[in-house]
Amino acid sequence: MIIIMITYDDHKLKKYKKLLVDKTELGKLATFYENKKLPVYNWFYYKEAFSRGLVVKILEKYKIRNGVVLDPFCGAGTTLLTCKEMGVNSVGFDVLPVSVFSAVVKTRDYDIDVLKEHIKNLLKMKFSDVKNYAIPLILKKAFDSTTLKRIFFYHEKVNEIGDFYVRGFLKLALINAAMSVSFAYRDGAVIKFRKRKTMPFKVALKRNLKRMIREYKYFTKNQIFKTKTYVGFGDARSLPLKNNSVNAIITSPPYLGQPDYQRAYEIENTFIEYYSKKSAPNFIDSKSSEGYFKDIHAVLKELHRVCKPDSPIAFVVANAYIDKNVECDLIISKIAEDLGFEVRKIFVLNKRYALKNRTKKVGVLRESLIEMVKI
Repeated sequence: MIIIMITYDDHKLKKYKKLLVDKTELGKLATFYENKKLPVYNWFYYKEAFSRGLVVKILEKYKIRNGVVLDPFCGAGTTLLTCKEMGVNSVGFDVLPVSVFSAVVKTRDYDIDVLKEHIKNLLKMKFSDVKNYAIPLILKKAFDSTTLKRIFFYHEKVNEIGDFYVRGFLKLALINAAMSVSFAYRDGAVIKFRKRKTMPFKVALKRNLKRMIREYKYFTKNQIFKTKTYVGFGDARSLPLKNNSVNAIITSPPYLGQPDYQRAYEIENTFIEYYSKKSAPNFIDSKSSEGYFKDIHAVLKELHRVCKPDSPIAFVVANAYIDKNVECDLIISKIAEDLGFEVRKIFVLNKRYALKNRTKKVGVLRESLIEMVKI
């Protein structure tokens, strides 16, 4: 295939080096840092996400006010929520259950009085042991037995709520509360465990619910959002969208050499029956260079199909060190132009040391935003 034939020192990539523009002052916007302090955006911590501020800058730069914005790797929904806040319709897809779930919860409209009534009823329920509940091994490691019993009790009660969106709101609060009192922590994609003293689960749950209600009120400020937001479970290489149906794309695919998201969020996924029962497509191959660029080729080909001519695309990627420095931003730019996009600029957002065996510095890697349009 054409993309497998591209070598990393190919002279054809030289033209793209001339498109590199230093924008490292925007580096923090390529991380979740800003979102941690923003209401609703911070309802689910997603380390791999970019921030609201980056999406705002892109929407303003391209004067995107009408039509539909697509994020085929929507993660925890930052692009979609920002579009909603800015009055722009959007659609997003992902294959990670907890990503789709959290993005749905963040972008829905709620009746605060209805939420408060359900929360009041939930918190006044008298605890009782849940019978015949199969407990995944990872949860036995992540929580002490008393906490786990409380989690399952409230989890079962939340599942009994008929309203799909109210149930989702309460369940996201439950997941966040559970993680705040767990022994688990992430080291890359590996979940490790460290016993510690934690607050009672009911206290953590109540705090999360009160915070989410308070933040939702602040976020909406009593306004009615007239935008349409759709979040779906889907593979970016084969999207359920019509040809020429979206007006812009703001996204970031998994990075080459990155950890496995499925493993990293295994605990959260156990609480999301509806989504985790879906048959997840394969993730973008992030282990091998050949597999990765083959998948990126398929993604870009699909994005070219679904976006309208002259549609702007913001594609955030990062270089990697796999035996050598792999300049993903340049290679992906070449692939994109071969498929019918025009690459305008490659904005360098961050520079990080490439580490061999996690310790030896062997170069500098770029994290970049590729600016392109469909021609």
